[in-house]
Amino acid sequence: MKNKILFAVAVLPGLVAGPAAYLFRSSGQPEPVPPAESPALESPPPRPVSQLPLTPLTKSDGFVLEKLAGLAGNQALAKLVYSERIIHSILVTVDNLPQQRVPEKVMPLRLPLGVFLVFDSGGSLTMSPDNAHRYAPYVSLAKAIDSGKLVELYMRLYSLF
Repeated sequence: MKNKILFAVAVLPGLVAGPAAYLFRSSGQPEPVPPAESPALESPPPRPVSQLPLTPLTKSDGFVLEKLAGLAGNQALAKLVYSERIIHSILVTVDNLPQQRVPEKVMPLRLPLGVFLVFDSGGSLTMSPDNAHRYAPYVSLAKAIDSGKLVELYMRLYSLF
């Protein structure tokens, strides 16, 4: 008898509360959530993409190279980038990245000067540390460009890409 009372005390509230909660929840509309207070913006919102008309794609290479050179702050870019069909070359290069092979004739950047050096390290070929100087101009260029300004330029020129 005692077990039956304990069972009734333990199960009866669940049997009553479960359907009551279901009926209450399904019949009423959810309570609206009050809008959260927005914190004060610490930085200004991003600028909208410029709506100024761009030069046609076929005539945009000079414009794009000029803007990129302005970001680099020096003439190193002119030595590393092919100036013809720069936008087309960038697009083809990005499209080919998943294949992990980009034809040299469409690359926007010139290949590093010199040959790739290796040395024999106990019967196996190892990359020579002397290769670092081949890539120094590219690293310097990457360090010189402000990434935030590069993103702004990309957004400005987005319709060309």
